[in-house]
Amino acid sequence: MTPFTIDNCIPDNKCGSIVGKVVVINAEVNRHEYRHSAYQLVLADGGHGALGGRGQAVFGTSLADGKHARWERCDVLGEIKSEKMPEWAKEALAKIKEQEKIKKSKSREER
Repeated sequence: MTPFTIDNCIPDNKCGSIVGKVVVINAEVNRHEYRHSAYQLVLADGGHGALGGRGQAVFGTSLADGKHARWERCDVLGEIKSEKMPEWAKEALAKIKEQEKIKKSKSREER
């Protein structure tokens, strides 16, 4: 798969919040075996960098494998344009959001 570029994104202005958005991570920061488009798509969910604050940390869940990890804000190319997001990624996003919803409801029940 060809890596996503800035042309596939709404460019990141580095100061706004990207929490809850699917962002594209620069392929060059990933290890060689992960430098294709599947591993560039991440659902950002926290970190001072994701909030547009003074920090650089962006935490999120990879749409490719569902793993939660940390990236630097400077490695975020921008938010993926909706027309550029592949179908598998839309399905993965829906699955991740459903899992988060279940976790939240279980957390509320435990209180």
